[in-house]
Amino acid sequence: MDMNLTAFLAIWGAVLSTIGIVWNLYRDLSDRGRLRVTCYLANIVSEAGQADPKDYLAWAVVNVGRRPIVVQHLGGINEEKRFLIRPWNTDLPKKLAPGESLTGYTPELSVLGKKLKHLTALDATGKYHKAPRKQVRALKREYAEAAGRI
Repeated sequence: MDMNLTAFLAIWGAVLSTIGIVWNLYRDLSDRGRLRVTCYLANIVSEAGQADPKDYLAWAVVNVGRRPIVVQHLGGINEEKRFLIRPWNTDLPKKLAPGESLTGYTPELSVLGKKLKHLTALDATGKYHKAPRKQVRALKREYAEAAGRI
């Protein structure tokens, strides 16, 4: 009887410790900085309430991971090459702690042409974090409609 209880407890301890090791390995290997990128067209309104009639292409980048991450560049990818924009209001590179965000914008709307594939934020490790495709398609459509009316 004592042997069966001892064997059961030994097996139970081995199973629990294996589960703990596997969980820690998974958590440590998957614990990287992650960025959520959102892009939209915006107008700038001054503190006096006067709106700039010009449209701007804006990037909102949020660190949704559990580790700090450095945002190197904002830009995108089109059929021919990758491109970077120089945001008017943000000095890059910028380190984002978990939960922090940055917003960059540019008046250069020509990047929203037919050849645009992705709008991105580039981190210090060289990884491109992309805005959702649906969002990029909507921006391209909005830009094409606005260009057609002018």
